[in-house]
Amino acid sequence: MILYYLFATIALTLLFRWVPAYLEQRNSVITEGDSMGHLMYVKEYYRTNGKPIDMSWLYILDSTDYPNGFHKLFYHLKISVSWLEKYGGYLPTIFDIALLCLVCTAIYVFGGNEYIWILTFPFLRALYGKSGRAHHFSERAYGVMFGNIYLLSVVSYYLTDNIFFLAGALFSFTVISVSSKFAWQGTLFITIILSLFSMEILFISVYVCCFLLSVLFSGGYSFKVLKGIIRHSYFYKTYLSTRNPDLHDNYKELIKFYSLRKYVDTIFWNSPLRIFTDNPLNIMIIIMLANGWAFDFWMQWSLTGVVLTLLISLSPLKFLGEPERYLEFSLIPTFVCISEVDVLGTLSVTLFVGMLLVTVFLLHHRLILWKTHHYSKKKQSEMLSLLEQFKCITDSNILTIPFRVSFFLGYYGNKNKFIRLFSNIGEGERGLQYKWLLKDRYPFVRGDLNNVIKKYNVDYVVVDKNAVESINKDYNGKYYDFTMYKLFYDNELYQIYMIK
Repeated sequence: MILYYLFATIALTLLFRWVPAYLEQRNSVITEGDSMGHLMYVKEYYRTNGKPIDMSWLYILDSTDYPNGFHKLFYHLKISVSWLEKYGGYLPTIFDIALLCLVCTAIYVFGGNEYIWILTFPFLRALYGKSGRAHHFSERAYGVMFGNIYLLSVVSYYLTDNIFFLAGALFSFTVISVSSKFAWQGTLFITIILSLFSMEILFISVYVCCFLLSVLFSGGYSFKVLKGIIRHSYFYKTYLSTRNPDLHDNYKELIKFYSLRKYVDTIFWNSPLRIFTDNPLNIMIIIMLANGWAFDFWMQWSLTGVVLTLLISLSPLKFLGEPERYLEFSLIPTFVCISEVDVLGTLSVTLFVGMLLVTVFLLHHRLILWKTHHYSKKKQSEMLSLLEQFKCITDSNILTIPFRVSFFLGYYGNKNKFIRLFSNIGEGERGLQYKWLLKDRYPFVRGDLNNVIKKYNVDYVVVDKNAVESINKDYNGKYYDFTMYKLFYDNELYQIYMIK
């Protein structure tokens, strides 16, 4: 019976996710977003014939410790960059279907017989709420899939004493240790909370052992990645978090009221509330506990993501990433728990309310996508026009304002050097230089451009007009002044200034 529900859910997932992935395909390859970086890494492996990546030849402040296992996989599989540009946006759906299979396996082995709950899987906003996660080529869904394989393997070993599951835990941990920064964090913090809930040291012991063996199997690479994650997190905590306007106080947001529209948007994106808007099934878990359901191991694991989301929404911990992303590492136990609940019983009203919430947010999300579709096409047209100008610009040092414009320009036109880092903040002098560049606000270079131009021998400055207008407005129109430079190119959204 469970196979019928599995196949039906796979069909729903493909239908629901691949249509927007098709519509988003252009957005994922003409963008300033992370997908450009992930495609660039694969492209770099082909350029160097699989040698270790060092992007400092193109982005002069870059480090060499970003986890590239995900990118190198496609190089070894001989999947071309052009194929990934065209079809890479469909891969997150494939990885999420693999996660769905894990969910079904866990329910079949450890859960109840109410398989119908599986049909809610495609509509969990945690999986589709952000286009970069759902429809672009990136390691996010890949890391979540292997992170959940690791956690389920360790839990299965704990419940069955079958040593086979330790092999699965070691394999999946080794994969995430060389492939995904956030999966490192997600599995570590879930492990710690789960150990505290269950009062079992086993989970931490297995984590440490898997880490040590992954260092051995990866020739030390996973340890290098870990050092980069720690260094970048420390930089984020001590420096970047005070300069990034996108990092909000999630709890203060809930008590501020500027306008009805803004407050509704706040509720929609507020991290603590996303415990329920990203996964309405958490409502069911809370009701089950309120009705005296046993606080057993699966219930404990299902709440780890909730606890982490609440904790990391606190201002002192916001450097640990988007809080709601930790919910993705506790989906399996949530489904195992609710598979015990009769959908026709007293809690059926919860299913109705949950699905109603999902539908409302689904429609709202789609409305946002359609509203931004026209602007995205317009911006992409201007980006391509900007790129055309670089056919006659070579062997130059380029400064982009803001920094992320260089992702797009560097991917399609790598005959110049860009004044920025590409992934993790570098060690020593590179890290100090990046701090010097990033003086007041991320992702903008400091306002005294003449000093930057002199220090890095800058030849051209590329400007995103809307972004510069925004920061100038916040600084009374005086943060940047380009009047002393020669305007080389100008379109509706971008400008290029020639320094020499």
